[in-house]
Amino acid sequence: PLLVARELTKMHEELVHGTVAEAVTRFESIAPKGEFTLVLGSKSSSGSAMLEAGDAEIREMVAGLMRDGMSASSAAKTAAKFLNVPNNRVKQLARMVADGEGDVA
Repeated sequence: PLLVARELTKMHEELVHGTVAEAVTRFESIAPKGEFTLVLGSKSSSGSAMLEAGDAEIREMVAGLMRDGMSASSAAKTAAKFLNVPNNRVKQLARMVADGEGDVA
C-alpha cells in the first residue's frame, strides 16, 4: 500500500491511497504539483497488507510526518487513516512523540 500526501497542512491538502501502480497511473494523467510525502506500507509474508500496526510503527510514521512539517494532530489523522487503526490510539501516541517520549529513530 502507498499513501501520497500532497501539500500537507495547507489549504489544498490531498491524500491519495492505493498501490504504487495506481499512483503512477494517476500522476501520469494529472501532473503532480506542490510538495509530496510518500508513505509506503509493509506487507506480511503472505503478501497481504498487515492488519494491525504496532505502537512502534505508529510512532515512527507520526514522527516522520511531523519531521516533514505536519502538526501532531494532522500526523495522527493521516497515520490512523493509512494504518487503519483507531484515531484515539494514534492521537495518544502522537502526543508522546510530540512530547519527546518513547523511542523514535
